[in-house]
Amino acid sequence: MQARKFSLEETLEYAIKAMEYAQLQIKKGATQVSNNELAPDYFSALNKGVTQGTRILIKKDYKAKIKNDVFNKQKALAYFESVIKFSSKYSLGNCNELALHALNYVLNDKTTTMQAEVYIIQDGDHVFLVLNRDADSKEDNPMTWGNAVICDPWSNKIYPAKDYLTELADFKRINGKNTALPINEKTRLKQKEDVNTQFLKPLMTIENLKNIFLTETELLLSYVKSYDKSLKLEEIRLKEKYGDQHGKVLILAEKRQLIKASLKTMEQNIQALVKKEFKNDYHFAKAQLRKAWKLINQNIEMTVQFSPEHQARLFEYEGTELQKKYMTFFDKKTDTQWNIEIITEEFNKNFLRKSK
Repeated sequence: MQARKFSLEETLEYAIKAMEYAQLQIKKGATQVSNNELAPDYFSALNKGVTQGTRILIKKDYKAKIKNDVFNKQKALAYFESVIKFSSKYSLGNCNELALHALNYVLNDKTTTMQAEVYIIQDGDHVFLVLNRDADSKEDNPMTWGNAVICDPWSNKIYPAKDYLTELADFKRINGKNTALPINEKTRLKQKEDVNTQFLKPLMTIENLKNIFLTETELLLSYVKSYDKSLKLEEIRLKEKYGDQHGKVLILAEKRQLIKASLKTMEQNIQALVKKEFKNDYHFAKAQLRKAWKLINQNIEMTVQFSPEHQARLFEYEGTELQKKYMTFFDKKTDTQWNIEIITEEFNKNFLRKSK
């Protein structure tokens, strides 16, 4: 719900700012009607730049975020940020990219509570932004939207939503020409799922980033603690068999001390980051927490890994020279090697799945 109601005049004025911002980010596109005046080769290059250039990068970046970036597991946010990143980088885009940049203007404006939603023409090919739609209105009926305004940077138009039948146009390429087709009473408008301020704004907060960071790092550290417990069991087994001062026992004891010290330091650093204000800047906070996340992962990898010398000693055969030769000849693993490999495999299965 909006904190206050906005008049039509206020919404129109705000829509102009959002449109101008979007057009500042996107200079060229493939579907604008004005492109019909361009030379055929340039027209074709623009089309390839958007469809085969930025959109391929967006798709690749989006998939990478969903798979590997702990801060972008939410698909709608990951897609939105990928579009913003690459369309602004190359200043290329069509109606979809322009509408998302207009939405981004609203999302980054900390001074307003105005709601914004990205809409599409159902069974058509056009995307635009709706500002200030009445929360109790019918989503698919602009005549019920109250003081809502349609912000359409692609067509360079701002107008009250109730005028959509005469102002809104669909896109179609006819005989190689970009064409703005009039709509009619049968045209249906549909809200793009989860691409609006109501859904995205709560996700794009420092508090949300901190919650994600804290939850995910605690999970990583829980894997390290489980790893340490498993090493403790192997240490106890070896103590009972060989005594407290056996070389393998001392190596495991040393490793477990290192793990405990490292866990304590990481937990302190995590709490310090969660308390940090990050200049009240969401994008700065995200960059800093992502950097910290990577450092924690690197630290964990270094902490749990045995040195080649220690690993060789842990895996070394015990017993007489004859027994050692027998074990070596038949390439048999020691009990400690079996146990350490199982412990490591279990840790890696969990850690590698979450550590990207």
